[in-house]
Amino acid sequence: MATCPCCGQGLPPTAEANELCPACNRAMDTGTDPEPAGSYRPREWPVPEPGLPRVAESSPAKRPFGVTILGWGSYITVGICLLSASVLFFEPLGLPEGVDVVSTRQERAWLAGTFVLLALVTYVVGRGLLKLREWGRTLTLMFSALVLVLAGSDSEIWTRAIALIIFWYLMQPHVRAAFDTSSQPAG
Repeated sequence: MATCPCCGQGLPPTAEANELCPACNRAMDTGTDPEPAGSYRPREWPVPEPGLPRVAESSPAKRPFGVTILGWGSYITVGICLLSASVLFFEPLGLPEGVDVVSTRQERAWLAGTFVLLALVTYVVGRGLLKLREWGRTLTLMFSALVLVLAGSDSEIWTRAIALIIFWYLMQPHVRAAFDTSSQPAG
């Protein structure tokens, strides 16, 4: 029994050269497309050989909406940190006489540098969250735990509450599954 050179389907015994295969609609003797050049035709996926199991292509993990909010919130925090650093570093001092300007400028420079460093770390964490990297989730969990431990007074109750909500959310099973590196393609 003759088969089509393109799709491998069996052909009727009366099939002749240059006839179209009923399965793939291509010319049977050359495997070329009978449609004129420049015409639109949707891409046809190759048909697997008979008897071979079909392999399902894995789709990339879908990012949970809360992780997207946390990632973009990190980027907003980066902007706030850089704005704070620039105000601290470039704002004219205008201090009253008798104030030690050198130590004040040094303190402002150190504080501005701290804000820049915090912005850099926050950017890396936000990128890790948006790319669904496990290290981004781990760093966010560590920072949330750090805030829970180090937040001192009762006036920071909202800070603790937000850190606790972030910690709880990132520990949810569906969020942990989105960060699972064994099911994601490398890259």
